[in-house]
Amino acid sequence: AQMEAQQAAFEKEAQLHEAKVRAQMEAQQAAFEQMRMKLAGEETLMGQKMEVKRREFLFMQNAEKKAEDDLRRQRLKDEAKAREDLKELKKQLNMSQEEMKKAETRKAEEQARTAELMIRMKE
Repeated sequence: AQMEAQQAAFEKEAQLHEAKVRAQMEAQQAAFEQMRMKLAGEETLMGQKMEVKRREFLFMQNAEKKAEDDLRRQRLKDEAKAREDLKELKKQLNMSQEEMKKAETRKAEEQARTAELMIRMKE
């Protein structure tokens, strides 16, 4: 009877010890799982922050490219306008020169007529 009582007490103690060990392992597992979740959350957060930074960088890059393209387009427009203005000025200059030649011709013709009249009047 005493041996059975000792055996029962020993088994009870073994079960208690086993339960303690199991409880500790479960607590460690839970702590590990909690740490893993926390790290996963931080990793996700870091990934999100990196994505935001990447998008900001791409936005800035696109904005710079657009600004450069706009400047290039404006410069090309300005150059085309300057070429058109130059053509127009050359055309006006040519017309002015032609008008001057016509005026000189008219003046010379008038002088010739005047000279003819003077000669006729002297005759």
